[in-house]
Amino acid sequence: MNKDIIISKLKGTGRYTIFKNLLDNKAYDEIYRLFGKTIYMLFTPADYKKKAIQRLLKDNNLAEIYNKYGKIETLLIKNFRKLNKQQIKNLVKERRYIELYNLYGEEVAYKYRFGIYESDVEYETGSKFKAKLYKAKKVIAFNIKESLSFLASLSSIVIVLIGAEGYFVIKEKYKNNLIENAQLIQEYDESIQEYAYTVQQLELDNDLEVVMKVMYDMWNNMQYGTPTKDVTYFGRLAFAGEEKVGVCRNMADDFSARMNAINPDYNARNLVVYMDPDYYSEDSLANIKRNILSSENETFVEDSNNTENSDDTNETIDTVIEKLNLKKHFGNHVVSIFDPIGKDYTLVVDVTNPSIGIISNGQIFMFSTIEGKGLTYKPIGQFIGVQNYDINDIKSKFIKSFVSFTTESELLEITNEWNTEKQNETLKYIIDLSNERTK
Repeated sequence: MNKDIIISKLKGTGRYTIFKNLLDNKAYDEIYRLFGKTIYMLFTPADYKKKAIQRLLKDNNLAEIYNKYGKIETLLIKNFRKLNKQQIKNLVKERRYIELYNLYGEEVAYKYRFGIYESDVEYETGSKFKAKLYKAKKVIAFNIKESLSFLASLSSIVIVLIGAEGYFVIKEKYKNNLIENAQLIQEYDESIQEYAYTVQQLELDNDLEVVMKVMYDMWNNMQYGTPTKDVTYFGRLAFAGEEKVGVCRNMADDFSARMNAINPDYNARNLVVYMDPDYYSEDSLANIKRNILSSENETFVEDSNNTENSDDTNETIDTVIEKLNLKKHFGNHVVSIFDPIGKDYTLVVDVTNPSIGIISNGQIFMFSTIEGKGLTYKPIGQFIGVQNYDINDIKSKFIKSFVSFTTESELLEITNEWNTEKQNETLKYIIDLSNERTK
């Protein structure tokens, strides 16, 4: 990638002015911090880099040299490789694994993954690590970056998923539940198609009206609480019978199904997140009256042992997950995401706590909370808990949003279009429209 392409991209994201000011003031380290290694290496003069390397070498900060300048630059330093290996060896010996990853990256940390698993199991359980990591397709593969960010739970997750049989067959369970509930799924799909037809007949003006219509209708016809019928990976089926009771995973799956039936281009799908305890206040949500049988907001993993199709493997996993308190790593909440028609961004809809947000700059930004905080995407929870959508698609949404970068002015414009005030204005219109049609 050359300088002209990078400058063009920076102008497109609205960050060029910041970059130009830093470059004019020779604030090269700040360029590295804000814009990354590639841009730093291209725009920083060779003399500056050489002196910077010499300073780091004097401080014996070998990892920073490796991390900041890469293998090509470090080859020019006498005996660097030998010194580098010794520092890595010391970090491994002292079990400073997170520091190892932060300083030397995923590639180096991955080489020592089995030592990390072993020492972590010993730390967590007090016993030596004896389980084998099978190289079968059905074994869950973990992203080392995600795993190392919560080291204390890493090998605990491995133990949970490997179990006595050596692997946990997620895809197999999804396929079996699909076959066993084929008739119920067909009946549900037919009812959803009928619902979609009634919404389409309204000829609503925009996507916000559709979202508020679906959320309003759902809460008018269901209650929040532990469902009787709860099929793993098919949460929407909780609302297929007469008793329409469900928790977040059921509601999100039902919302996604309804949106896709109304317009397949919405590409609605479920998203596993971690919800902060103080995520929202009642007055920050849309004015949809919620019928709550139980106020306990359980995680989708812990709830799965209530399913009609649960088995011993699932129960064991749920027990260990609850015991080890892995909610922050697996997630404790399920929401929906969809692509508004004609827009280049993806929105998040929390139908359980009626509110809307956006996937922006690599994270979730909720329009209803302070600084947009409250929900965090959890890839491992997504991989385990959702099987009817491609996790790579979800991952690409976050990557794309980070690379494209939403400027403050763009985010403000989108917020003004979808915020809680707009939701309530639209909700009033939807309610008035419903009342007119029932007269």
